[in-house]
Amino acid sequence: MKKLAFVLFFYSLFVGQAWCGEGAPHVVMLILGSDNPQILSNRVEVAHRLYRLQKFDKIVVSGGCAAHGSSICEATEMHDQLVAKGVPSSIIYKEESSKTTVQNYIFSRALKDENGQLVIQPGDSLYVVSDHWHAISVAARFEKYDGVVAQFYIEGNIKPKGTEILDYGKIFTGIEDNDIFILRGLWPTPDAVMDIQGKRHYWFDKQVYVQNSDTTYQWLPSSVLFPNLPTYLQDGVDEIVEDGKHKRWIFIKGDTYSTLPFSNVHAVMKPQALSDLIKGLPTATSIEMAYIEGDRFYITRDDKAWVAKLVKGKQFEVERSIPVRELFSAYPFNWGKLSPSAAYYDDRTKELSLFKNMEILKMQDNSVMKGYPKRLNLKWPIK
Repeated sequence: MKKLAFVLFFYSLFVGQAWCGEGAPHVVMLILGSDNPQILSNRVEVAHRLYRLQKFDKIVVSGGCAAHGSSICEATEMHDQLVAKGVPSSIIYKEESSKTTVQNYIFSRALKDENGQLVIQPGDSLYVVSDHWHAISVAARFEKYDGVVAQFYIEGNIKPKGTEILDYGKIFTGIEDNDIFILRGLWPTPDAVMDIQGKRHYWFDKQVYVQNSDTTYQWLPSSVLFPNLPTYLQDGVDEIVEDGKHKRWIFIKGDTYSTLPFSNVHAVMKPQALSDLIKGLPTATSIEMAYIEGDRFYITRDDKAWVAKLVKGKQFEVERSIPVRELFSAYPFNWGKLSPSAAYYDDRTKELSLFKNMEILKMQDNSVMKGYPKRLNLKWPIK
């Protein structure tokens, strides 16, 4: 292999005084992955040399499985290579969902630790590491929109192509509204899916995409469709579960849930503790995906799944915990080991639809239906 030339950049932008949340700020390294194994190893080498120069409290390795058709899971590869070089596994956090540089930013900023706290927090010093120019624009966006003191560290043969610009992919300057930037980078990956009178409703933060037909849709604030949403649900939901046995929807966010009867979308929704609905669910669990099939309630978060059984009335109790990949047969390699973002179980057709990173996977009798997973086709709704 040709020995890497050495090019070092440090990038510091200071916009006023960085706000520091609870506790002292941390020094964090974010390593951007690649679908190319050799390039990935180069970036790990760059990161390891930086690690030897100074102390880091946390290291985030960012990259999903099978990006651009590759055969690797980038975050896992980077984690294993760093550990082999002597970096403690305890300080490495894997972001295993991203398939693009834009998604490296989107998923890394939302990555949480075992206590449910953001790994990268306002006030932290963040070093974005790579052997490519994209580290510059990712660092700049983190500083502008996430309250960190951002720097970049680039090392290697980084001769730019004639078509490349410093702001790689216009990550920094492309869209100034960060909510829209994030939505665009994940479109369409719903937070929750529900069916009302034959119309599929896809939730994206505060907005709901209503599929009226194959060619028409509505893009409406959730508060318009559901005027009595409790305050804690007004900025989005973690999941909505259709409970056909009791003729209701279960809206879940954090450790709280509310129900809404099928017969009245304008009904008042009373917030209740999720532990009252599902006994035995870990208290720190924030649900990503959930659905009810028969008398079983299936819940997932990160790479873990819980199966709860209906025990009395409307109450469930956890009976077992398993890895997500064991819950679903033939789970796609490119989905990695992590939970889907949403699910919808159709009690009439017995079809389960899972949603993750712009794709839909349909299953029946725990077998993948022909042609899935495939891209979820929803028109971009913002003019």
